[in-house]
Amino acid sequence: MSDTTFPREARITRADEFARVRKHGQRARSGSLLLSFVGGRSKRVGVILTRKIGNAVARNRIRRVIREFFRVHRTCFPAGDCVVIPQVGAAKASNDELRDFLRKGLLKLGKGNR
Repeated sequence: MSDTTFPREARITRADEFARVRKHGQRARSGSLLLSFVGGRSKRVGVILTRKIGNAVARNRIRRVIREFFRVHRTCFPAGDCVVIPQVGAAKASNDELRDFLRKGLLKLGKGNR
């Protein structure tokens, strides 16, 4: 059960870490999600949401779906920092569509690493 937790060590929290991943990271777009990735030792994820996405309820739902996907499918993520940036259409996507976008985006990032 401890494999499905989301500890603080698995989160990108500082603004300079987000900026580093966005500036130097490899990018992949999938549906209404943009993923940026920089390799590293541990697997960490961060989410950037703006008010353009929707109201607080919509933004929190998207954030919860992304974090849940990371907790359950941590092995799908490459070692390093991954920042997920939902675009404007993400609020209209269902939870299953958001998970599919994440899965496809991670596949795109995986192909770029080889």
